[in-house]
Amino acid sequence: QTFAREEEERLKTVTSIKFDKEVYDFGTCTEGDKIKKTIEFTNTGKLPLVINQAYGSCGCTVPTYDKEPVQPGKKGKLTIEFDSKNKPGANTKSVMIEANTNPPITTVSFSVKVNTTKKKKWYN
Repeated sequence: QTFAREEEERLKTVTSIKFDKEVYDFGTCTEGDKIKKTIEFTNTGKLPLVINQAYGSCGCTVPTYDKEPVQPGKKGKLTIEFDSKNKPGANTKSVMIEANTNPPITTVSFSVKVNTTKKKKWYN
């Protein structure tokens, strides 16, 4: 009973978030590079959108976001930094955004192709 009431109250304060794509193509880089890309989202609900936290699927992916509420109909920014060290080949990583949305967590992904460095060092 209590849980249902809490959920009902929570639903009165939720809005919705929309990204242009489910998977963003971050292109190609060379192993060891750090890529920083900013993607936009839209608050498609009727209330200000507040992101509580955003986190990457692994330590190589670090998202940062606007701390200010995003007003209904407006766009917000999410900046994703990807460290390609020890990540050769095709990579698909995810960022989870926890906000006053339903469901509370939205996932957005990106793919990046990491080329290995040309010269292999067989010595120190």
